[in-house]
Amino acid sequence: MKKARWLPALLVAAGAWTAAVALRGAAEPFELKTLDWRMRTMRRPESFSRDIVFINLSQSSLSYGRKEQQWGWPWPRDVWADIVTYAAQGGARIFVSDIGFTEDDQHGPENDQRLGLAAAKFGHYLIATPFTSDTSDDTVLPDEFVRRFSVPVKGTPSALDVFIVPPVEEIWMGARRVVAARLRTDDDGIHRDRPERITVKV
Repeated sequence: MKKARWLPALLVAAGAWTAAVALRGAAEPFELKTLDWRMRTMRRPESFSRDIVFINLSQSSLSYGRKEQQWGWPWPRDVWADIVTYAAQGGARIFVSDIGFTEDDQHGPENDQRLGLAAAKFGHYLIATPFTSDTSDDTVLPDEFVRRFSVPVKGTPSALDVFIVPPVEEIWMGARRVVAARLRTDDDGIHRDRPERITVKV
């Protein structure tokens, strides 16, 4: 009986303490790690779609590029052109790249042109471009970019309070769509969530 009397009070106190810790953000690292564990243990591979193939650029990929091909990072864009072409030959219908290619290829502009041509030939090539909140960025979107990829927006979504950093022209000219994405980095340095996305052209 005594245990039954103080147990509810203990549970209330523990709940209050947990809430206070969570409000201060101290519990977030633990929550993130348990989230990773939950995703690993509760996933059901049999439910995965076989229509989607994820091309992972892992550390082993980077090591291979550096040791076997002498590719520094970022990789030359003609490598990505070959990947897009390989996907097309394998029967892929849509290719989505989450690498923005917002700066000229340091290995030469001809590589940007080759990737753009590969994207145009593929057809349904989608490319992500990042948001920036840097108001000092004086990037002016080309008229053709705005004409091809902009859509009317009702109201003023918060996601548009920042600026779009477009891919280099040789690449976006070959894209079917440009998708603006805002990445949120968790405190442990991992990207787990993309809270807002805007399709700039359908």
